[in-house]
Amino acid sequence: MTKKHITELRCDICGEPMTMTRGDVVTFDCTSNNCKQNWRFMALADGDIDINCVVLKHLWPSGMKENSKMYREQFLPAWLEKQEFRANALHIGGFINDGEKDERLQQAQDALDKWHEEHPEKPWWKFW
Repeated sequence: MTKKHITELRCDICGEPMTMTRGDVVTFDCTSNNCKQNWRFMALADGDIDINCVVLKHLWPSGMKENSKMYREQFLPAWLEKQEFRANALHIGGFINDGEKDERLQQAQDALDKWHEEHPEKPWWKFW
């Protein structure tokens, strides 16, 4: 039997607490009546984890360039938030332990830092 309970995980869209239902699929539902966000996590036979959400927080342009202001100032911070949310949800859902969560968070931060090193921001006077 599955039981739904409130977790410390906050909705990635509105920030309200999320409930968790554990079964073959671990489901997180936003407690807000307006949001309706739902995340599903399921362990696969190959050891991977299938992750799905009902509502995407952002829809990004398909042709967005890595050197664009939107990519640097909006997409990358949102990407890091998504990685943090997923790591926290996987941990709360029992898919990963503390060390694995910390490792995932560090890998995401390292990837972001590497991108910034490889794509230094140009001073404003060099745009013209």
